[in-house]
Amino acid sequence: MSEKKLRALFAILLLGASALLGVIIFVVVNLLNGAKLLPTAASVYLAFLAYLGSVLLSLGISVTVNARANLVRTKAWLRSLFGSDEQYVEDDAALLGKLNRLRKKAEDGTVPLLLGLAVKTNAGGTLNSLGTAFTYSVNELLLERVKAAFGLDPTFHLFIDHNNNYILYFNASNVDDQLDSFRKFAFTLTESIERRDDIPYVAFLLSAHPIEAKEKPSDALEKTIFALWHNASSRISCDLLVYDQSMLAENARMKELDSEITRALANEELVIYYQAKYSLKKNAFYGAEALIRWKHPKRGLLPPAVFIPYCENSGKIVEIDHYVFEHVCADIEKWNKEKRRKVVISVNLSRRSVYDPSLISFLSDTMKKHNVDPTSIDMELTESLAANNTVFISSIIRKVKGLGFATSIDDFGVGYSSLSSLKNIPFDVLKIDKSFVDDVEVDAKSKAMVLSIISLAHALGMKVIAEGVETEHQSDILRSLDLDSIQGYYYSRPSDRAHFEAYLEDNPFEKKESPKRKEARIAYDPIRR
Repeated sequence: MSEKKLRALFAILLLGASALLGVIIFVVVNLLNGAKLLPTAASVYLAFLAYLGSVLLSLGISVTVNARANLVRTKAWLRSLFGSDEQYVEDDAALLGKLNRLRKKAEDGTVPLLLGLAVKTNAGGTLNSLGTAFTYSVNELLLERVKAAFGLDPTFHLFIDHNNNYILYFNASNVDDQLDSFRKFAFTLTESIERRDDIPYVAFLLSAHPIEAKEKPSDALEKTIFALWHNASSRISCDLLVYDQSMLAENARMKELDSEITRALANEELVIYYQAKYSLKKNAFYGAEALIRWKHPKRGLLPPAVFIPYCENSGKIVEIDHYVFEHVCADIEKWNKEKRRKVVISVNLSRRSVYDPSLISFLSDTMKKHNVDPTSIDMELTESLAANNTVFISSIIRKVKGLGFATSIDDFGVGYSSLSSLKNIPFDVLKIDKSFVDDVEVDAKSKAMVLSIISLAHALGMKVIAEGVETEHQSDILRSLDLDSIQGYYYSRPSDRAHFEAYLEDNPFEKKESPKRKEARIAYDPIRR
């Protein structure tokens, strides 16, 4: 806790003590003067003041003592790692004072360099939002790695502020080399976190700012922190972001986009599109994937690539996920009332939603609100998400399945831990990435890989669907490989609810096909021949 907060708490303590003392003095003076008993109203008022004073006094003492105890523990912890607690600063003034002294000692031919390091959770919060135990676990790992990587550099100094921002100071003889070293350090740090199941998946934010000759330490620190959290809102990766003046304009644009998305959610400018899925076993459409589009009042219909990346970084993606799920449930409720055919709708879950503590209760409450059968919904996670922190993801998937939903692993084949994900996480459906489908007509290896994936998934009791099917020939080849279902432009383009409903009622693929043509179509496969 910062020194400013401690002073504020101490002020509360004094206020409570003053109120209590004032009441005591007032009563004692009246008794000493032989005054008559106070009127009932005044007695009640004084009793209330005494009670309020005692509460404030107790609260101030308790919080102040706990804050001081945490500060003492933090400093003792730092001493155990570094031999000194000078790395911890209680407020900005102390940090700026130390930076100013270090800068004055910088040798000629070197550049004072500030590097920023912070932790961002999947829910978009800071490290403190993970709770005390996780905060200490992450901080301990960070400090050990920082000491091992940079501790031998005589110009290196580390500062940690009360927001758990790490500020690394160097007198760099070569700025580019120092930045490359910092990037490599962050990469190994990320690998260390991913191997530990006791720490939730987090992202590391990196920033840098070389201090100019006449620049104030306060300005340099402000720019470093600004770049650090600009990185959080503008990127998914943990790449190093060096402060640049253009960030101010970009930050203004992002704030404008943020307000536009907020308005779009409130005005329901976001529209759900459905892309139908076709069963090769039943020769019929059985479901669809829910996709989102933005019907912008000035720019027209915008694809998700325009706004989803920002939402993923800023944390607004959780609101988007909730919006999509709510509207999908409302549409299913509408279809049930109209007695339309039952379809299974796939809904994508973002990384941030998966790590949102309220996810399960939200899904359950929304499903009940619209009286939706959970078997009408399939929750999709990307393979890259499933590959990170498999223990946690597995527990979430089991809770989702416990509500009655099916679950799918999306974009299968583009990640690095595919088989591990299949082994450890109980998915119901596997979706083969479009990159495999694109070459299946002309590349025997692609076809063999698709066949292997289908066989493996079936052996594990999973259904398999291929994404991105654009031609009849691709569909015929995949059918010959015993694929279960297909999603792609050949069968259906994404469309709004009204057009999706009409398409299910009248489409060219559910009309009866002659047995002779079907046999000839399936048999034709130039790659197999």
